[in-house]
Amino acid sequence: MYRICLLVAVFLLSLPACDAAYAADRVTQLPGFSGALPFSLYAGYLNVPSSGSQLFYVYASQEALPINNAQKLTMWMNGGPGCSSLDGLFAETGPFAPSVDGQTVALMSTRWTQSSHMLFIENPVGVGFSYSPSGDYAASDTRSASENFQALLSFFTKFPELASLEFHLAGESYAGVYIPTLAQTILQQSVVGGSWTGGKMTGIMVGNGCSGWEVGACGGTCSNMAIHAQAFMKFSFLSSEVIAKIQQQCDFAACLASTVVLNSDYSNYYEVIAPLNATCQSLIDIGLYGNIDNGIDIYGVFDECLQHTCAITATEEEAMTNTRAPIPFINAKQRTKSNNAMRALTVLTDDAAGTTPKFSTCFGTAALTNYLNRPDVQTALHAVKPPFCWDVCASNSKFSYDHNAMNLPRDVYPYLIGQGLQILM
Repeated sequence: MYRICLLVAVFLLSLPACDAAYAADRVTQLPGFSGALPFSLYAGYLNVPSSGSQLFYVYASQEALPINNAQKLTMWMNGGPGCSSLDGLFAETGPFAPSVDGQTVALMSTRWTQSSHMLFIENPVGVGFSYSPSGDYAASDTRSASENFQALLSFFTKFPELASLEFHLAGESYAGVYIPTLAQTILQQSVVGGSWTGGKMTGIMVGNGCSGWEVGACGGTCSNMAIHAQAFMKFSFLSSEVIAKIQQQCDFAACLASTVVLNSDYSNYYEVIAPLNATCQSLIDIGLYGNIDNGIDIYGVFDECLQHTCAITATEEEAMTNTRAPIPFINAKQRTKSNNAMRALTVLTDDAAGTTPKFSTCFGTAALTNYLNRPDVQTALHAVKPPFCWDVCASNSKFSYDHNAMNLPRDVYPYLIGQGLQILM
């Protein structure tokens, strides 16, 4: 009997003491949730020493600890750029699912906390509840990788009991840029003398991800439009008449073959020798992207398209007109030298003149937005209330983003593969 008790005691001592973690960030009561949570929940801010940025995080501990104690920590990121990782927490990986009116929240029947400790960080600074005391919201791919890395170091300072666990990165959309660039930083700092304080990173996962500002679904105008037009034409989003016109007017092959990076420093400018003609671009804008605000939830096409109820002020409306992050797969402010015009694809508008922005494009996030704008929820999560409605994508009037990770399959993935990292895309 004594031997059994001793073995149990040794086993328990080997588990991370999640309840003894950073007490000030412990979420003791979640408004709208009934019953006891099956995991420990923490929320608050992670300091970024280089800039003073305060990145908002939520951490949920793993529910069922494996008998062999082979635990892991997974960091989840959403994309945009400028969209909150709390979308993952409350709508994708779980564990929570709020009601449409934002009054109650329940556990998802299947959730990643059943298999892993889960960390969600709102990044870059200016997204969601994350803020900059200095007012510096000029984000970029390079800055995001650096600040996410520093935020992780701050996280392990708060939760040292998690620093030895196997570490994973996962996410979707523009996290296809965040994840490999952050993974590269972690691996480079995992060498002897490096600054990485977490456990061994063994794998990354990217779903429907961008692969750089030069290639793929988030690449130049030709690449972007070709990929999405071809995808939409395979399904019943477009009429046969519109499909026929796109096929007749849009020479994607010639456009892709003649697109080159204009600047040697890989800035966000492209020279297109054979650009898509104006008729083609109009067909794409109206016939393709126009379907997004035609009652279609692009992440769940059979779901009802609901709008949230957060009040909007004139200041917030002006802010979103100027700087609101674009729909995840639409590139904003791409420029082509050949047609001597700047092409800006932003959120779709209510009026023909294009001056009044829709406050919430249909992403199926109305429930999340309604819930996180409740003052009692913000208090429970230790969040600093922003001077605007929290939205799934950035509505901070000072937020901007420079895309300087151009071609990850060429520039980053070979390094990750060479380091033996497991990659799922």
